Amino acid sequence: MASKQSTMSFSVLRKGDALLLLGGNECVQLLHSAVLSALTAEEGNAFWIDGCNAFNPYTLVEAAERYGMDADGLLQRIFIARAFTAHQLNAIAALLPEKAVREHASIIAVAGVAELFVSDVRWQEGLDMLSSTIANLLTAARHAHCWLLLSTEAEKALVDMERYAAIHTIARGAAFSE
Repeated sequence: MASKQSTMSFSVLRKGDALLLLGGNECVQLLHSAVLSALTAEEGNAFWIDGCNAFNPYTLVEAAERYGMDADGLLQRIFIARAFTAHQLNAIAALLPEKAVREHASIIAVAGVAELFVSDVRWQEGLDMLSSTIANLLTAARHAHCWLLLSTEAEKALVDMERYAAIHTIARGAAFSE
């Protein structure tokens, strides 16, 4: 059994809820800490969905060794899925609800949840796919009764997407009202 020492508290986040971290590398470091904490406090597994090539097993190994934990055992409890396109990330999220329940997820960590949707596809398609992806991630967390933490550096791009969608909707409405 892993040591019950934890590097992060989840007391403010209920299982099935989501927390979005906006920022860069510091948010990815928080995701690593959250995965370590969840795996020390829970019997289940972790899912790391990587949309920005941020997972670093050495970070977890170093932390596990610092706390006197079995690093190999810890890494065996982490399922990693890397997406290089928005379509891949959307497909991974679509499969996650069933897999998270079957594999007893304690935590789902998603690094770079929005980046691919603002750089890889057209605006409206990206907005639609991001919405679908988030819905599937939330469904997975609720069905598996686990924590969901997401990070993104794309705050400005998300605001731009929302602005684009609003302008597009207004323009489309104006065209039909004439």
